[in-house]
Amino acid sequence: MRSADGRYVYFESSATNLTTDHLSRQPSVYVRDRTAGTTTRIDLPGDDGAANRLLAVSTNGRFALMLSTGATAFWRYDRQTGTATPVAGAFRWAPAYSISDDGDLVSLGEAVERLRDGTFLNLTCPNGSNTFYGPDYVRFAGDGSAVYFTTDECGQFLVDRVPV
Repeated sequence: MRSADGRYVYFESSATNLTTDHLSRQPSVYVRDRTAGTTTRIDLPGDDGAANRLLAVSTNGRFALMLSTGATAFWRYDRQTGTATPVAGAFRWAPAYSISDDGDLVSLGEAVERLRDGTFLNLTCPNGSNTFYGPDYVRFAGDGSAVYFTTDECGQFLVDRVPV
């Protein structure tokens, strides 16, 4: 996965020659800064060597949404600060995940979580029906003011005002 401008490329790999501090886990998540020519392994708090999975990257490349399979927990990684913050959403596999450019909104299946206050917005079809297993595609507006998603149940839909 990459940032919209292509500068930052996030990827999973089991290779042992990408950084000097490789752990023996299968796989690790890395971010490559194509401008600076650097590759960094992303370490999550409490890392026990279990596989970490990359789920989504913000369009500006600053944030990544990850899953630690050892703890079955979601994390928001901030490339600028090098820190990871837990995401409260319950663990579940979904067809689509997404994270906003400011890192505040994450989609976890059929719900969007606002990390700054822990509030949730359920993604429902215009007729009020549930999106069942979550949307097939989710993207946020750059400023986080809107979320676009598609589902088998209701097709394409835009929530043009994400509650603040």
